[in-house]
Parts: sequence; C-alpha cells; structure tokens
Amino acid sequence: MSRRHFFKVAGGAAVATGVALAACDNNNGETSTSGAIAEADVPKDKMTYRTNPNTGDRVSLLGYGMMRLPVEGGESGRENADAAIDQELVNKEVDFALAHGVNYFDTSPAYCQGRSEHATGIALSRHPRDKYLIATKLSNFDPATWPLEQGQQMFYNSLKELQVDYVDYLLLHGVGMGDNGPEEFDHRYAENGLLDWLQEQNMLNGALNPAPAEVLILPMTQDLTAAAEAATFFRGCEIRAQLYTEQKKFKAKMGYADKLGIPFVAFLGEDEAAQNKISLKNMQTGEQQLLSLTEAANVILEDMRVRNNGKLIKG
Repeated sequence: MSRRHFFKVAGGAAVATGVALAACDNNNGETSTSGAIAEADVPKDKMTYRTNPNTGDRVSLLGYGMMRLPVEGGESGRENADAAIDQELVNKEVDFALAHGVNYFDTSPAYCQGRSEHATGIALSRHPRDKYLIATKLSNFDPATWPLEQGQQMFYNSLKELQVDYVDYLLLHGVGMGDNGPEEFDHRYAENGLLDWLQEQNMLNGALNPAPAEVLILPMTQDLTAAAEAATFFRGCEIRAQLYTEQKKFKAKMGYADKLGIPFVAFLGEDEAAQNKISLKNMQTGEQQLLSLTEAANVILEDMRVRNNGKLIKG
C-alpha cells in the first residue's frame, strides 16, 4: 500500500446524516421494517452534491451512517450484541443508497459493538472503489487504547475490515466529550505521539495544524451562559469551537491552546459580557481584539480560508 493512497484526506470534523433505509414509510403511511422499498417511487437522479474544496470530492449531501445496522430478528447491532448482523439486508440497503446517489458512508471501529466496519466493508467492496467515500474514526475511548501502538493498530485494522487500502476521511472520534474532554484529547492524540506519527509517515500536511478546534472559549466567570451561546454561534458559522470548563489556572488553559495549536482563544469575562462582546486573541501573532461575535467569526473564517487552501492529510 503506497503512502499516496494511505489517506486521500482527513477532515478534522465531519458530520454525516444517517439514513435509515430499513424503516421507510409506505404509501399507506405505515412503517415497513422488512427492508422492501418501492424503488419506482424514489427518483435516482435528484441527489444534491457538495464539492470538497480541498480534494475535489463530490460528496452527497445525504450520508449513510453505519451506527445502527440491522441484525437478524430485528433491532440493530448497536442495541443487540448477541444477534448476527443481517448482512444480506445491509447489502441491499447499501445498494439502494448507491443507486439513488448516496456516496458518503460513515462508520467507526466502535459502531454496532465493533461489527460495523466489517459489515460495511463487505457491502461496499461489491462496488467499484471510486463510487463511494468512506469515513471512519480513531475511536480510542478506552485508556487501554491510548498508547501509540494501539492507535496505529486500530487504524490498520480499519483498513482490513473495510477491505480498502485507504480511507477518504479519518475523524478523531468524540473530541471534547465528557468532563475532561480537553485533557483526554491530549492523552488520546497528542502526548502519545499519534499526530506526530501521522506527520512522520508523511500523511499530514506540515503547513497546516491539525488542531481540535479553531477557537477555544475560556469563560472567566462562573456563569457559563454567554460562553455556551458563543460556542453555539461559532458552530453555526461552521467554526469548530471548544468550550473549556475545567477549573484550572489561566496559564494552564492558555498552555492547552498553545500545545494543541488552536489558532484563537476567546475570553468571556464580566467586562466582555457587559458589552456583549468577546476578547479574541490570535495565538500566533499575539494580537487581541475586543469584538462582537459576528466580527470575531469573520476574523476566524478568514484565517480558516487562508489555512485551508491546503489539505490536512496528503493524498
């Protein structure tokens, strides 16, 4: 397997809308769980696509989430670990999705209690590789999987299960979840050398920084309302925002942003709240400005535009 095809690209964060093809409304308004779908009723040429500006990938607006694949006897592989995945039905659903324009399939080593990638690989390998895009994840939630060797093994196993020699999108799974999200990110991806390993393998574009967010929001008061609203606003502008709520000293918080290469830090104290603004600091230049949320978003988006002219992971 060549490094050129090891990855095509990885998005720091990507979201796909799941498609539950096993449960569609029929013409009588009832719900069918048999997997039988009247194809004549569904047009095959109406899918909307978006072009990834970094890779040129033409990605269907509707993605297929492989978290709840059907199992024999009903339910899904997420809830029922004892029943076997209904591979025949999975194949039919994937065939239907592809035939109707869906080309983005999102899975994970953790989905369906560890069985999703295998079933996804079987279903998709029956089709030409250039007809679909695969997103999978580094789902190293368990501290036992935090060492570098475990992370590498997890990725190589994903390639094996998916029956491919590259994935189109590799996602860092569950970044920021839980009470110690920022600290766990450090353990899972930074201090163990996993991101460094990607760089050493010439997978990462050294001109870009694989930070977990574009802006780290630091609330300076006990009331987190304004900080949460700022995070929601930024995310609505398609800016990855991380809200830092751990009770640590200011220097430690700034050190976290600096270590992970987060480009901007937003401070929200009493003075900022009184003016309905935030203090936005550029971590590279040291410049700090008092801005409205809209002004801050425009500054961050312009920085993203300049940085994202390259790919995060080389093709």
